[in-house]
Amino acid sequence: MPAHGAPAQAGSPTGSAVSPSEGPGSADPADLLAEFERWCRSLDLDPAGLRRLVATALALKEELPGAADPARWSPEDLTTVLTRTFPARVPLDADEQRLVGPAMALYLSFLGTTGRWPASAVPLDALTGLVEKLADEVPRAYRRGSGHDGVEHAPGAEPAPGAEPNPFTALWPDALGPVPDLTVVLRLDVPADRAAAWMRGSRVWGWTRGVLDWVGTSREVADDGGLRDADAAELLGRLAPAGHPAPIALLWPALVATGLLEATGDRVRPGPRALDEGPDEAVVLDGVALHAAVLAELLRPAPSGTTRARVPGLTLGALVRAAEPRGFTVPAGLGPALADVTEGLGADLAVAVEVGVLERRGDAYVLPPEVAPAVPYAVGLVGP
Repeated sequence: MPAHGAPAQAGSPTGSAVSPSEGPGSADPADLLAEFERWCRSLDLDPAGLRRLVATALALKEELPGAADPARWSPEDLTTVLTRTFPARVPLDADEQRLVGPAMALYLSFLGTTGRWPASAVPLDALTGLVEKLADEVPRAYRRGSGHDGVEHAPGAEPAPGAEPNPFTALWPDALGPVPDLTVVLRLDVPADRAAAWMRGSRVWGWTRGVLDWVGTSREVADDGGLRDADAAELLGRLAPAGHPAPIALLWPALVATGLLEATGDRVRPGPRALDEGPDEAVVLDGVALHAAVLAELLRPAPSGTTRARVPGLTLGALVRAAEPRGFTVPAGLGPALADVTEGLGADLAVAVEVGVLERRGDAYVLPPEVAPAVPYAVGLVGP
């Protein structure tokens, strides 16, 4: 959640007599974040929410070409991370969206006042106005990504998270209970260390490591980059000791979609992105992206118009309902008119349990809060 006492607007990120330093080729993100947290405390600021947003920004920036140094930011880096990657990858509530810009302004101020800003980088003063503009743009970028019409509102008059049209209203049968509310998912907040531990222990994470080990530096596959029957059988044999059969049909295209694998003709090799085993925040981002990609493969229509899911819209709604404190239970006795819905929803949710996105507790399906951000992320990947 947002840090208490954070400033609504940050001043110039400069203003220190400390000389900029070139330092090593790339600073260590964990060290920088620890120093940033101490620096915030010295200003009587609650660093928790600020640190989480900055850590996420650093992890997202690391994925940009030639932008691995967490202490060097260009105008292009800031614009891409704050207004494109954040809205596409990181679910935030309205308060957190408004805090992204000020958090980054504070981080730049920290780099300047502690002498960590590289002397050869863009002058910090040149980024001050940009950060202030981007702070206003971040919430608008989130609204555009949620399907909002893009109309700008006066400061303080932005729509409340629940005030926007609910995409589930038109498709959700009354017999299934309350209409799913995506803001329930967005309000869930889990510490990064706990979420990272969950991701590292998840089935999808373990399967992904197994697939990457199997691929090695390069491996021959089918002509279209998919798996031949013999490949799938061999891979299933390698992944089976994890305790659950891996849904290869979902996992393989998800790894290609996330850039962890790259298929060219009949060869597959590691893709441009690597599975991040480093800082907790980076692990959480990768884990959320992986689970969202697997869900998207289940729910996304193929070129033929079909989906692997039998009732994809209702399944997505059930995933959202599963974030509620008591989870989601398919009501009993819906009658013959909804028999196909009941059967299809049960089959789809069983797949979500199989991949570890849902847990079964008695009759209820429960969405663990650690993986909850993957659901709105999957909504963005699947589209309307």
